[in-house]
Amino acid sequence: MSGEQILDALERVDEELLYEVQCMRQRRKKSRWPLVSLAACLCLVIAGIIVAQPWKNQEQVNGSSGAEKPNQVETEIENGSAGVYVPPLDMDVGAEAAVEADMLSFFIHQGRIYVECGQTQNGAGLVGEKLGTADGSIDEWTPESGYVEGSGTAWGDFYTVNGYDPTHLLCMTREDGTVVLYWNNNDITVQTGGDVLENVFHLSGQVTGATMQGPTMEEGTTISSLNDLNDWVEKLCAAPAQWDGDTAPQVQGYLYLENQDGVTVQLALCEGGKVGIDGLGDVSFQLDWTPIAQWKT
Repeated sequence: MSGEQILDALERVDEELLYEVQCMRQRRKKSRWPLVSLAACLCLVIAGIIVAQPWKNQEQVNGSSGAEKPNQVETEIENGSAGVYVPPLDMDVGAEAAVEADMLSFFIHQGRIYVECGQTQNGAGLVGEKLGTADGSIDEWTPESGYVEGSGTAWGDFYTVNGYDPTHLLCMTREDGTVVLYWNNNDITVQTGGDVLENVFHLSGQVTGATMQGPTMEEGTTISSLNDLNDWVEKLCAAPAQWDGDTAPQVQGYLYLENQDGVTVQLALCEGGKVGIDGLGDVSFQLDWTPIAQWKT
C-alpha cells in the first residue's frame, strides 16, 4: 500500500472512534495522578515521623558510627536499668535558640554550662572558694567562638558551694546578700530522683522547711508535717526517671523544699501523679503528691 493510499484510509476513519481513543488516553493520564499524590503524601508522613522523633533508643545510638547522643532519651546505663539523658543546652546562635539562650542566666566553667536554679536569702554559709568571674558577654548576636571559659549571660564572681560537688553546683552573690545557685543541669543521665535530690542538692531526709502552691492551696502555704514530707521525698528519690517529651503533663502546683543550709529546690506537681524537678525539662517521676496537701499548717 502506497503512502497516498494510507492517508486516504486514515481520512475515512470514523471521527467518533478517534474521539473515544483520545478520551481513553486522557483517562489513563488522569489515573496516574492519585498514585503520585499518594506517594508524595506518604513521603511527607515518613519525614514528619522522623522529625517528630528527636530520640532514639540506646541500641540505635550505639549501633551508628559517629552518632551523637539524642535530645532527651530513655536509655540504658551501666547497671542495665532505665535512665534519661539530658543533653547539653542548644547554644546555636543566629536563631530562636540564641534568643532563648540570652534569656537564661548561665555561665561556662571548665566546659560545663551552669544555669540559675534558685536563690536564697539565708545562704551566707554556702559561699565557698572563688573559682572565676563570668563576664556576661553572651547575647543573641554572640558567635559560636564567643562561648568560651567564663562567658555567659550572667556576670560576676562565681564560687563553690560549701558542702556540694562543684561539678554539680556553683553560686554567685548579690549586693543585698542573696546567694544565687547555678546548677550544671545538662549533659547528664538521670536514673532516679535521688540522682538530683540527693546527689546534687542533699535533700534526702534533710528537708527542714517546705511551702506549696496547689489547686486548692495558695502560694506559700506552709507544710508542717515534715516527717511525712521527708518520707515522701525518700520515695521520690527512689522513683525511676521517665521522659515526657511526647506528652508533657500539665502542671497543677509547685512544692518548694528547703534544707537547713538554705538550698531550695522547686518541684512541679503535675497531673497523673507525676513530679518534675525545676531545670530538668521533660524528665518526670511517678509519685502521688496529693497527700502533701493534708500536711499543711
